[in-house]
Amino acid sequence: MRIVILTHTFFPVVGGAEVGIHEIATRLAVTHDVVVLTPIGEDHSDSYSAEASRSSDYTIVRYSNPLLTGRFGRLGRLLAQIPLRELRELRRLKREERADVVNLHFIHPFGLLTILSRYLLGLPVVLSLVGRTDVLAEHRGLRKVMSRLSIRGAAETTEISSYCSRGSWAEGRLELLYYGADLDTYSPDADCGVMRRRFGISTDSPVLLAVQRLQSVKRVDMVIAAFDEVAREDDDIHLVVVGRGEEEARLRALALSSQPTRIHFAGYVAEDDLPSYYAESDLFVSHSENETFGVMFAQAMASGLPIVAARTSCIPDIVLDGVNGALVTPGNPQEFGTAIEALTGDLGRRKSISRENVARARELFNWDKTARTLETYVQRVRSRT
Repeated sequence: MRIVILTHTFFPVVGGAEVGIHEIATRLAVTHDVVVLTPIGEDHSDSYSAEASRSSDYTIVRYSNPLLTGRFGRLGRLLAQIPLRELRELRRLKREERADVVNLHFIHPFGLLTILSRYLLGLPVVLSLVGRTDVLAEHRGLRKVMSRLSIRGAAETTEISSYCSRGSWAEGRLELLYYGADLDTYSPDADCGVMRRRFGISTDSPVLLAVQRLQSVKRVDMVIAAFDEVAREDDDIHLVVVGRGEEEARLRALALSSQPTRIHFAGYVAEDDLPSYYAESDLFVSHSENETFGVMFAQAMASGLPIVAARTSCIPDIVLDGVNGALVTPGNPQEFGTAIEALTGDLGRRKSISRENVARARELFNWDKTARTLETYVQRVRSRT
């Protein structure tokens, strides 16, 4: 089968969605002809960009859409929702016999392709809701109308967690398709040494790990505030922050005024090294205010790390309070710090949670299962055409 995965964002931009699309495409490409179609060029550069490609058997086709560059402001973003260039690219791929089914990631800006592709090209679309722009209850006005049309036009629609449709007209109507982690690389037994050697952290010192884009919605400042609470009582604990973004300078300034010798900024960490960062840590921490899944949670669970996170958005669905770690009241660094102290001070509890988290990742949050599930939807759609 020939599958086209269309996404408005992809490598070299690096985040959970981009990693997920790569992991899914890699696995589908074992038995299918897979093309990732994206307007993101290899030379794209922003505060999240890191690498243009990773080893894979799928094909990346990059095209130009000036309306997405931001040069045309709000009008450009509005016009981009009439996906004529994307329709042209799909027509070309079909003519070249490289397209049987389209898997469209994100409902905006190209959601109307579910209708246009179906009726103009005869290509059915499996729509995947994956990002913060796909939370349907937050859509208003024209965006809400377009979202309804897009989902109704899709042959199948999946959501990365039930948070995407919760409280909306589509609640309970969409197929659940969790993202995950690569269980061959993320493991408590992953090779260690990279992180602690880099920052000069002894093997006996407890390490908290935070992995995310450094943007305001991730609230890494709250993680730093909570760490400050903990560090006042524990003079050996360290915090390692992995990620890039526009908040980096501000966060570094906060760290300098807080615990300058024990808060370490790793920047972008290469794919091969990241599993070691998890395996060398003792606890995963996050205060993100808005997630639809959070690939870093799956990676942490697969690595056997207990998690302390803010109780926001989809996180209670992914991280079970008291089972996979602890969820705390958003905006309360004291409570956050207390939860961290309770886990770092209880080795037996951490070991119990570690076993539970590895099992949960294997059962629910792994890329092999994600790809197999999506494959069943794609095959079902293809069989109906």
